[in-house]
Amino acid sequence: ISSQNDNLSRSSSGIGFAGVGGNGLYTSDASDSNERPESNLAFVRRKCDEWLLKGIPKLAQLQNHQFQIDECDLKIEKEWQPFLNEQARSLMSESIKLQQEAIYEMLSTEVSYIRQILTMTDIFMTSVMILKSSQRDGLLNDIEMEKLFSNIKDVLNANLSFWKEILLPIKIKLEQTGCAMNPSDLKLGFIK
Repeated sequence: ISSQNDNLSRSSSGIGFAGVGGNGLYTSDASDSNERPESNLAFVRRKCDEWLLKGIPKLAQLQNHQFQIDECDLKIEKEWQPFLNEQARSLMSESIKLQQEAIYEMLSTEVSYIRQILTMTDIFMTSVMILKSSQRDGLLNDIEMEKLFSNIKDVLNANLSFWKEILLPIKIKLEQTGCAMNPSDLKLGFIK
């Protein structure tokens, strides 16, 4: 174990930006011919340490969403009531309050789901792609990306479309006007 740690510390001291190369992003593996080859476990640990320090690189092939993702668009408050103006609050019946709660829960749930999908693509999918592209013998060779991640890009694009075209305008209208959310504004999202 100590020789693996020595090997890991020696090879991690040569971290440089080599781009996408034989051993993946960020690191050039300059190793002496006298050293034993780095084990797959040590390689994965080294990559994870790099990503903790520098972040996981964004891969161009994963960034081809139909819709641009703006972090501000995915920000949603816990409560909808503070956005309402006094007149809207005073005229709202109990059944309309329940309706508003349901609509806002849909907005919140969609944002949460999109964030989860982005975590899957930005962290898990990217990590597997980088490690797999290292072409190390026995490291993720049997993983088929298409089977593992299936149609996740299509799911993300569909959810981003639903958010950007239907739900985000409802959220913006609530924040800007202070009026109750109109359930009819959801109609097009369910007809498509």
